[in-house]
Amino acid sequence: MLESGYDPNGDPKLSELFHRVVDSVYAYELQAFRAGDGFSEAPAVPAAIDEVAEMTFPVDPSLKGRAEEAAKNISHDLPLTVNDEVSPFSISFRHPRGRTIVETGLSRPAATAK
Repeated sequence: MLESGYDPNGDPKLSELFHRVVDSVYAYELQAFRAGDGFSEAPAVPAAIDEVAEMTFPVDPSLKGRAEEAAKNISHDLPLTVNDEVSPFSISFRHPRGRTIVETGLSRPAATAK
């Protein structure tokens, strides 16, 4: 009604209807507020990939050497580094649960900036 171009206060019937709508909306909002519905943020849902940081797996001592060798033999545009920070992620990715978490995280749509 506000965007219609009409002045709600210029016509007594329209003014009465406008104020009735405003009062109804206010009553619903107040009811929802008192019930705790719709006026609080939904709790954050942790990304599945965050679970990777908490996972631990048995360490294969030969994995770092194999990963370094594989990095040398793979064609890539970015430099591949194998070090103590990267190794735990490659270990977790080899585990079925870790791989599922990473794949799920990567399949989520990216948030778009508005």
